[in-house]
Amino acid sequence: MTNRFESRTGSILFTVLIATVVLLVAVIVGWLAFRLDDVLGHGPLPSDRSSREAYVLTIMTALLGIVAGGAALIGIALVRETASRFVWLFYAIVGVLVLLLLLAPLRPYGNDPWGGLPEFTVTVPAKLVFGVMLGALLFTIGDVQQQFSR
Repeated sequence: MTNRFESRTGSILFTVLIATVVLLVAVIVGWLAFRLDDVLGHGPLPSDRSSREAYVLTIMTALLGIVAGGAALIGIALVRETASRFVWLFYAIVGVLVLLLLLAPLRPYGNDPWGGLPEFTVTVPAKLVFGVMLGALLFTIGDVQQQFSR
């Protein structure tokens, strides 16, 4: 285990900063995925986008999910290397908040979003991005456990 900060406060602040940046990436990427989905339209009229454009937008949405997962992996690696005593704090902040976003109910058409959340956070595209991020975090838990057992 490494800790590059002299003070406990510095380690905590660094961990919170990295968690905040990762959550910001999740929110931005979730919003972009929502907007890409919105470009395709949602009936009752047919979309003015071609099948080719829809395919490109699908690939872009998948890439956004990879960006979200990558941000989580980079964030956990940074915290593990610089403030490893507080890696649990990163998991608590990012993991719990992303899990809560995933558990918020989807917005039924014509209703306001649940709990006053921004509309994009309760849509399928954003939830898929949040799910990829949470999955990336869950895959790293084993690595962290091995590091603490040494």
